[in-house]
Amino acid sequence: MLTIDKIGSDMEVFVKDIHTEDITPIIGYLGGTKYDPKEIEPGFFVQEDNVAAEYNIPPCNNKEEFVNNLFKGLNIVEKLVAESDLTISYKETHEFKPYELTDPKALEIGCEPDYNAWTNKINKKVQGHETNIRTCGGHIHISFKEIDQLNTPKTEKFIINFCKALDLFLAVPLLAYESDSNRRQLYGKAGSYRNKVYGFEYRTLSNVFLKDRKLAEFVYDGIFNAYNYCLTTTIDDERIRDIIDNNKKIEATILCEVYKLPIPNEIVYDNK
Repeated sequence: MLTIDKIGSDMEVFVKDIHTEDITPIIGYLGGTKYDPKEIEPGFFVQEDNVAAEYNIPPCNNKEEFVNNLFKGLNIVEKLVAESDLTISYKETHEFKPYELTDPKALEIGCEPDYNAWTNKINKKVQGHETNIRTCGGHIHISFKEIDQLNTPKTEKFIINFCKALDLFLAVPLLAYESDSNRRQLYGKAGSYRNKVYGFEYRTLSNVFLKDRKLAEFVYDGIFNAYNYCLTTTIDDERIRDIIDNNKKIEATILCEVYKLPIPNEIVYDNK
């Protein structure tokens, strides 16, 4: 059986002008690309991802390290863009004006395909010229100790079930804290993941858990709650997928009660 080794993440955030508070494309302000990210400190990388700022944190061994690194990476980005009179926005989606998307980089969406654990198919890739809406995700990287067991049918079956469990334990409860219903029309469908040489990347979540440290702690705990649950249970409840893909907040609350899920509480954040 696969055993979780480390947890990492790459996070996407918009930036806004400190004077006007208008969301602005990051292009030209941060540096770094998907294929050549800029290392700021050991293990911490930044890059311009379409019109959003992205940063990566090093793989983490425990919850304190994970949460601290998430916000350390955020602070790194905030300091870098402050030099250009910009600051962080926690919006999950934003519709840009056409003239803001004229740079070819603004049309580059997604560097490689991701898969859907519920359909066992590749998710449809959004084309940059089809919409002016751009989104921000919070992707979770999970590595396993038994790397030699990856790329087998048994392992793939386990990862698919694990992704569904992450949908249940993370994406469903976090719907209550998401402020935008447009994102999953483009990105972050239920069960979105990519296989990696170290394990897999779970791609359903938005950047919502940057709004409060308790939400980040909830995400870390939820990863292990989902892991333990899927060790003994095959997940096939289509309500999970429907609630996430269609942003059904009331149904999400009900499902949390049905499954007796731990949910984040006492969260107060600046929804800027």
